[in-house]
Amino acid sequence: MNIRGRGNSTWSYSKKPYNIKLNTKKAILGMPKHKRWCLLANYIDRTLMRNAVAFELAKMTSMDWTPNGRFVELVLNNTPVGNYYLCEAIRIDNDRVNINEMSPNDISGDAITGGFILELDSYYDADYKFKTTYYRMPVNIKQPDEDEINNYQYNYIKDYYNAAEKELYYGSLEGFAKYVDMNTLIDWYLLNEAIYNPELGHPKSSYMHKDKNGKLHMGPAWDHDWETFTPHSSLKNNNTMWFGALFRIPEFKQMVKERWNKLKGPFASIVTYIEDTREEIRASWEYNYTLWPKISNGVNGDTSLGYDDAVNRLKSSFINRLNSLNSIINAW
Repeated sequence: MNIRGRGNSTWSYSKKPYNIKLNTKKAILGMPKHKRWCLLANYIDRTLMRNAVAFELAKMTSMDWTPNGRFVELVLNNTPVGNYYLCEAIRIDNDRVNINEMSPNDISGDAITGGFILELDSYYDADYKFKTTYYRMPVNIKQPDEDEINNYQYNYIKDYYNAAEKELYYGSLEGFAKYVDMNTLIDWYLLNEAIYNPELGHPKSSYMHKDKNGKLHMGPAWDHDWETFTPHSSLKNNNTMWFGALFRIPEFKQMVKERWNKLKGPFASIVTYIEDTREEIRASWEYNYTLWPKISNGVNGDTSLGYDDAVNRLKSSFINRLNSLNSIINAW
């Protein structure tokens, strides 16, 4: 295997996250075989469970795939380094983002239409990337890989993305929906609104994918440990990315309202998962605390709390937020 550091801001913290690439595909802890895995450190998260809870919520939505993960104890070079969340990396695969995997020879016709994995991220550090024409979004092409993609494929997805934005820019929801799957877009929005994820404002860590002859689908969910599950009662993302334009269209607001009333019940059931996870990782949390008692970034507001107080705060903040969103959305 190969192991290397991962992340942008997370790599600057004392407790480091890592990417793993195995020499051959292996199933790990009951998760399907693959070469690529991530070890999330959750350093700034006093509960250690924000990412895991967000993934469980994402699995309740219509998004095509959400990473699986397991809490583990990591020993690196014979040194225990604490509790980590071992999860599936975002890759095209039958058991992950299940879309067509392109070859460099796919340069025309149906073959050039997919599949692509894109990440909207203001770090803007991919080899193949572009800023969109109408909303200036930073699009990083994650797959095809940098050593496989060619200019034909690059220009195709760039033109496709800009064509979608053009429809929205000129106010056509119907035209926009010819390019973007509205079900996953709405569910992805509601997930990020429910957990109060501020990353859409940059945007950062915002993934979408496109299959051959398919539309852009939002997801997978990713990177939910920064300021999420904190006490906030107002909308956070209704003016981010495409959503400022979309929410000026009454039909879209009605679609969001209808979907919210179907998701709010399942979302509220996450309390059971939180409680189960609380006990599952309690001993691991206590040992992790002896290694990493101080958190240098207090964005989540729980650095001074013990384990149960931090988990209780996460849980109550989320339930209160669901109630606030329910009042706001159903008043439309």
